[in-house]
Amino acid sequence: MKLLLVASPGVAALVLAIIALGRDAEPSARADIPAPAVGTTRGELPSFRELYERVDGVVARVDARRGPDDPPFGNGRRDAIGAGFVVDARGHMVTNAHVVDDARSVTVRFGRTARRVTAEIVGVDRATDLAVLRVDPRRLGADAPLELAPAGSVRVGDPVLAVGTPYRLQSSAAAGIVSAVGREIRGLTGFSIPDAVQTDAAINPGNSGGPLVDERGRVVGVNSQGRAAGVSFAVSAVTMRRVVPQLIEDGRADQAVLGVSVGSVTDRGARIASVTAGGPADRAGLRDGDVIARIGDRPTTVEGAVASAVAARRPGQRVPVQVLRDGRERTVTVRLGRR
Repeated sequence: MKLLLVASPGVAALVLAIIALGRDAEPSARADIPAPAVGTTRGELPSFRELYERVDGVVARVDARRGPDDPPFGNGRRDAIGAGFVVDARGHMVTNAHVVDDARSVTVRFGRTARRVTAEIVGVDRATDLAVLRVDPRRLGADAPLELAPAGSVRVGDPVLAVGTPYRLQSSAAAGIVSAVGREIRGLTGFSIPDAVQTDAAINPGNSGGPLVDERGRVVGVNSQGRAAGVSFAVSAVTMRRVVPQLIEDGRADQAVLGVSVGSVTDRGARIASVTAGGPADRAGLRDGDVIARIGDRPTTVEGAVASAVAARRPGQRVPVQVLRDGRERTVTVRLGRR
């Protein structure tokens, strides 16, 4: 140790030079190691440019028209513009119900090729604000249809990209994050749509029906409502998985209904604000003021949990509902109705 401490200036200079050489050489050594792909390392933002290029080829502007004797769309006109996207090789596309509701004719225009294609309306579900169109698959390009994000894969803070045609501007994209999941929004029928995804990506008129995609290009929702700057909502992939196959197969979708209106939600459960007279809950003996603690094996202690638990069931299915009444716990069996 003493020899190192009293080393000559020449030796010390040599040691410093070796250390400096090692430091200078470190970046060169690392340059041969491939960098991780953008967006694949946890905590990194994806390349939104690459993401947009991946999905743009199967996202289209949707032009819907009503007849001269038909009532106008919600925009006060007899034509409406939204967006849609291809979901399978047979030419099926998903959009919002409010974009094509009661339309006489529909055309779609793909941004990458500017090709305009006639589309037929396969099915519309106003309750969940979803609709399915179909175009001749021979008119589609080589781009792959969009896949749905797996259930449970969407988390608050995940980066997302919304693609559509805001204010009739073809092929526009807006980036943001997932602000919340499990939200409830209202459909065209006034019923709630459970499991909606909230995002701060800009959703404006014309974005309706376009995809909200994650960093892998998978659909996490169908852009549906823009409430205010930084507060927008999409019908979730969870709802799509349940409704879209029914629309493709039958042109309509059956939704289960419990027949209650939910008030406050606490850590004990969801309080029933009102029971629909003659509905499934009423026939099972549920009352105003009961607190629903669990539906089947799903607790109902967060906002939207009741609607989500019911939506996951089929009409006519019998389900145990655990309630708290007058400080006592009881379980009743409810046969769900059809919306």
